[in-house]
Amino acid sequence: MSGDYSLYIHVPFCNKKCPYCHFYVLKHRCELEELWLKRLLKEWQKVRPPNKNLLTLYLGGGTPSLLKIENLEAILEAVGGSPQEITLEANPEDVTYEKAKAWQKMGINRISMGVQSLIDSELIQLGRSHESSKAVEAVEILNRANLSNISIDLMYDLPNQNANSFKKSLDLLQTLPITHLSLYNLTLEPGTPFGRQEKELKKKTPTDEESRELYKLACQKLEAIGLLRYEISAFCKDNLRSLHNVGYWEGRPFLGLGPSAFSYWEEERYQNIPNLQKYLELEDPIHFREKLPQEAATIERFLIALRLKEGVLLNDFEKNVAPLLNETKELLALFEQRGWIEAATTCPHLTDEGLLFYDEIAAEMVCPP
Repeated sequence: MSGDYSLYIHVPFCNKKCPYCHFYVLKHRCELEELWLKRLLKEWQKVRPPNKNLLTLYLGGGTPSLLKIENLEAILEAVGGSPQEITLEANPEDVTYEKAKAWQKMGINRISMGVQSLIDSELIQLGRSHESSKAVEAVEILNRANLSNISIDLMYDLPNQNANSFKKSLDLLQTLPITHLSLYNLTLEPGTPFGRQEKELKKKTPTDEESRELYKLACQKLEAIGLLRYEISAFCKDNLRSLHNVGYWEGRPFLGLGPSAFSYWEEERYQNIPNLQKYLELEDPIHFREKLPQEAATIERFLIALRLKEGVLLNDFEKNVAPLLNETKELLALFEQRGWIEAATTCPHLTDEGLLFYDEIAAEMVCPP
């Protein structure tokens, strides 16, 4: 295992929960924030690995931009080290120049902001608390505060969305000083308000074919303004990739702190309990552990790495992870015949067509026909 690792901190607080969100979050209250912080710092002291280099720190949620400045400072001071990348997730309505300068001063050097859409009617439908003008203003504020490595989230496959309405959001990106964009299609997750309305919403959301056309439209528009695709759903300017997310795709070990946070350490995946009260009370908050059999773990690592546009150098993968089974290599050859993959025997990578059919590729590799 490399000496580099990443750290993810789950901030389980929001002012309100969006109807499509399936993450573990609670209504923000100052007293809960203080209890969570105290337990988080205790957890960090217990799991902090010696003699390893913390490469990236990611504060996700939830809404980390709700945290008090002094509590963010306490977290960064406790974590220590000199991470190359420190990302804070933020909502546009939380961004002020004073906050942004404080974030920048304490060492945060990347912001990931939940914009989702630049069309007000779509933001209302998604249950967001900001208008499109506030999202634009927030990006400009961050840039003025010298937090110039700015990523935004953008969603598609929204109810009643079509190419024309999606194009409006994409066109409005042209003047924004962003360096990175993560593109997500709306999924109707069980247990969410949108999930409970799935039957009705399905009638209004784009078909699979329409969804692929929206994705292709996004790729064309984003690449025209210098946001180049480097992973299925990630685009960046000037090679400013998300170092933290690249670690997930390349198999870098990571630790997760906070309720519901996942970790991947020494080939084992585990998760903290998704319940703040129990997280506060339990000495050991882990409620789920899994170590995949070698064959399944190898396929999973390969598929995750395949999401990157440059693909997977097979010699390096088989040397550093494990050899691929002959059946897997035969499937790669089949995908090459379909036009989904190129260089199947040396450096398999997804074609433009293959990027549209990654889910089908993954399904067949996990459960061969």
